[in-house]
Amino acid sequence: ILDDELLDPSTTAMAVAGVRFERSDLASDAVTWDDYYLYLTAAGDDDSGSDIWFARSRDQGETWEPAYIIAEVTQPDRNYAAPRIAYGFGTFVHVVWEMRNDDPALDDAVRHRRADEYADLGLAAWDAVELLTTFTDGIDDRSPVIGVAEAGYEVGIAHSRLIDGTFLD
Repeated sequence: ILDDELLDPSTTAMAVAGVRFERSDLASDAVTWDDYYLYLTAAGDDDSGSDIWFARSRDQGETWEPAYIIAEVTQPDRNYAAPRIAYGFGTFVHVVWEMRNDDPALDDAVRHRRADEYADLGLAAWDAVELLTTFTDGIDDRSPVIGVAEAGYEVGIAHSRLIDGTFLD
């Protein structure tokens, strides 16, 4: 939003046939710069599992590049959910999310992935998915949030930890 103008509410950032998007999160690289980018992530369910999607606008939200998957569910008893996004120092875009398990013997876990150079190279800009927590330790890790430094490479990620539905101290 520049010069007190609101973005056109009819602008569509993510639209893919057969995919329902939810739990979106939005970040900007520098709203004080006239040519800032916007970064959007959301969980997208196509009835075969919920993946993590990403889209970017290079014109302050007027138009959006086509959305694409940055983390795809590969097992039928799992879903990705609750993504959070942040732009950080060094032109990195970071996304964290939950890996939810339908199998009660497995736990929910937290994952992270980052792109370099404003995600200019599309999917090729993204590093491999980082497994921040495990799904076999008896603890459900959920609701991740992320904070990044503006003047250094530090990244902070926090999340809830539960055993049998009870939060850990």
